Amino acid sequence: MQTEFHREKREKIISYAVFFTTLAVIIPVLVTLLFPALIVTVTSPFPDESINIFELGIGTVRFISAMVLVAVVGILYLTKRLPNFIQNKIDLLFEFEISKKATIAIIVILLLIYIGFSAPELAQPEQFPDFSRVDEAMEDWPFSNPNNSTIYHYHAKMLLLYISENVFQNLKFIPFLGSIALLVVTYLFTVELAKKRFSGIIAMTIVLTSQLFLLYDTTPTYSNFWTLFYLLSLYLVTKKWQLSGFSYILSILSKPLTIGFFPMTIFYIFRSEIPKRKKKLTLLSYGIIFGIGLIAILSLGLDLLNLGSRDFSDFQKFWSAYAVIGTQFRFDMLFLVFLLPLTIALFMMSRKGIKQAEIVMVLILGTILSAPLTGLAGGNVHPYRFIPFITFFAVGVGLWLSTKFLQRQVNSP
Repeated sequence: MQTEFHREKREKIISYAVFFTTLAVIIPVLVTLLFPALIVTVTSPFPDESINIFELGIGTVRFISAMVLVAVVGILYLTKRLPNFIQNKIDLLFEFEISKKATIAIIVILLLIYIGFSAPELAQPEQFPDFSRVDEAMEDWPFSNPNNSTIYHYHAKMLLLYISENVFQNLKFIPFLGSIALLVVTYLFTVELAKKRFSGIIAMTIVLTSQLFLLYDTTPTYSNFWTLFYLLSLYLVTKKWQLSGFSYILSILSKPLTIGFFPMTIFYIFRSEIPKRKKKLTLLSYGIIFGIGLIAILSLGLDLLNLGSRDFSDFQKFWSAYAVIGTQFRFDMLFLVFLLPLTIALFMMSRKGIKQAEIVMVLILGTILSAPLTGLAGGNVHPYRFIPFITFFAVGVGLWLSTKFLQRQVNSP
């Protein structure tokens, strides 16, 4: 009895800690969406008094209207005051599941539609200015002149781009395959957490509707390899733990930014519903791989993150990066509109003993926090950096749709 009491107390502490930490990360995003000049002006060492810090943003009215609508519908549903036919339809949504055959057919149809609309982009020239750096590294790859090599020479994506150009005669082909694979792994990872195929379909569809995803799905400059390999590393924790660490290393070598995702990975491993022995072995495998990688980096004198040239003392860059987030989502505003409601829904799930909800909250807060941390390090907060957030947001929605199913699992003897 005492052990059970301590376990419940520990779970409650973890649930609240994750929720309030997530709130602390997402609230500045919502503030900058409502009042774009507020945080930047207040945190500036030279504030401009002529600026109205409470001037409303362009999407403020739509944002508040949507939030009020979601709150009203949510409260009416939870208190069972909606009209019966609407209440029953929503209940059916939580209970709905589809067969394996239907799932395969839907996935194939979604992918064929996506490929049909996106494939013409393969014949179009690259539009992003940063492509010049990738092109320069490609001409010098691999290591034809180590003394003049840049960070791009050590990216796993350079190998994939090299194959794409020299085997398929199209630099965009394998990045396009990587985006297709990301959609598939998003489905698989959501089903692994939600235990529901319908949830996976919903998550996959949400990613497909993202304008940011569709903007960067075929580009070799900002390819989705890093997001794909990181998401795959999480999925492999429960499916094939021996390969999880290698997939994470590939993610880092595709985009060193994912080094900062390591705390999220550790939390995922600890909160996953796998045996303790498997958790220990997974962590050990990560330790061994990282040890080998560290030795290689020190031996070759590499600086994958250019830490030696970065200044972390100017915290105004941190808050300025926050202010950029709302702008980057101007074509994907629904992700920010439903961010707070989704976080609250995930918290309610975690209070019912569903650990997967805590995992998704941590993944969401980590991918959002990476933007201001990038700004603090002096980096630019490009829109493509939010592809992992979009992916985990989609996973969160899919998980939310499995609430009743997962709750039955938690309450079952």
